[in-house]
Amino acid sequence: MKAFPPPPDRELHQPRPMASRRAETARVFRPEGAGGQAGKRSRKCRQARAGATKGSCRAAGRYASATPQPAKAPSAPDMVSVSPLDSALSVGWKASENATFYEVYYKMDSESGYRQWGGRLSNTSTVITGLTNGVTYSIYIQAGNAVGISGPSRTALGTPTAVDYSRPEGIPTGEDLPLLEDGKLLTWHGPNRFCRYLGVKPTGNYQKIVCSNGTLPFTELKKGPCLWAVTFSDFQMDAMSGHFGGEIRLAYLIEADGKVTPVTGGSVNGSILEAQKRLVFSTDRYLSIGYDGPYAMRLSGVSVAGTEE
Repeated sequence: MKAFPPPPDRELHQPRPMASRRAETARVFRPEGAGGQAGKRSRKCRQARAGATKGSCRAAGRYASATPQPAKAPSAPDMVSVSPLDSALSVGWKASENATFYEVYYKMDSESGYRQWGGRLSNTSTVITGLTNGVTYSIYIQAGNAVGISGPSRTALGTPTAVDYSRPEGIPTGEDLPLLEDGKLLTWHGPNRFCRYLGVKPTGNYQKIVCSNGTLPFTELKKGPCLWAVTFSDFQMDAMSGHFGGEIRLAYLIEADGKVTPVTGGSVNGSILEAQKRLVFSTDRYLSIGYDGPYAMRLSGVSVAGTEE
C-alpha cells in the first residue's frame, strides 16, 4: 500500500457515495511514532462490512473509490439487423464497448416521431410486437452507460409479414381454427386424403400454433427444487403413447435455498399423459414463426438420470 498524506484538517472522512458500493468507508490514520516527520504518514483502506469486495484503494483528493467508471459514453451500436415475423419484427445488433443498456426506437414511415420499445434493454436482441403486416418500419438503436448515451445507430428497415397459411391440394386458406379448449379436441387438421378417410372437413396442415398464457411468471416457475432444462442434445416424444425422453445439453439444478448448479449430460424421461395432470405454463410468452405461446412450462414427477462426479 503506497503512503499518501492525510487531509490537513480531518483524520476521518467518508468517501463519495457510489451506486454499486454502498457499504465501504475509507479511513485515514497517522501511524504511531510518526511525530512531526514529513512524508512518513501512511494511509490505510479498511472495509466497513465483512464480505465486501477486496481491492486496492486509490486516493483522489479527499475521497477514495474502488469502482472504476467508464471514461466516456459508448459508441452507437453497429450491425443492426431486422427480420420479419407475423405482426412483429425481430431486431438484433452488435454490442457496443462499455455499454450497460440499449434503447430501441421504431416508427412507421407515415409517422413523424419515433417510439421507444421495451425501456432499457440489457440484451442485444429483441422482438417488437403488435405491428401491422405489410407496413414498413424504421428502427434505430442507442447504447448507454453511467456517463451518457450514444448517438443513434444507422436506421434499419423492416416489414412484418403474415405467415403463409396456404394449403396444398386446393384447400381454402386463411381460416384460424381452435384445436384444443379446456382439454377437449375441437378440430382435426391434416392433409386432404386423411381428412376424407376420417370423414372430417379437410383443413390442411397448420403451420403455426397459438396457446394461451399460463398462471405463473417464469421467475416463480423455476423456483427450487427443480431442474431447469435450457437445451437438449436430442428430444423425442411418441405421439401415440405420450412417452418422451431427452438428453440434457445444458441445465441448472436449483435447490430450495436458491443455490444454482450447472448440469450437463444425463437425461429426462416420462409420459406426457401423466405429466399433463400437473402441468403449469408461464405467463411469459415466446414468439417465433411457428409458435406463439408460453415461454416455459413446469413438469412434475419426471424421471432424471445422470451421474454425480
